[in-house]
Amino acid sequence: MVCTLCGEEETHTHLFLKSRWVAGIWASIKFRLHIVSDPVDILSLSSDWRHNAVSCQQKMEWDIWACAILWCIWFERNARLFTDKKQHFMAVLATANHFASYGLE
Repeated sequence: MVCTLCGEEETHTHLFLKSRWVAGIWASIKFRLHIVSDPVDILSLSSDWRHNAVSCQQKMEWDIWACAILWCIWFERNARLFTDKKQHFMAVLATANHFASYGLE
């Protein structure tokens, strides 16, 4: 299947982590959360980041952000696939920020 975000071949790793379209989202989050490493795959996304966390609060914050981003990417992919509606990655990042803020209150 072709990735609806960038036109390359879609795999889970590509869609959620490696697509050119999602690169800006992950770069923004890594900057915000002071994370230096790139996620390698979906399974190691949270565990790799949590390994470098300095507190339980930071681990929870990273988990919430990861879930919010993955959900928003999936929602955008399906919107493009089924309704032909597209958003800029910054709009998707803003939506992820909105969802993550609920978990961080």
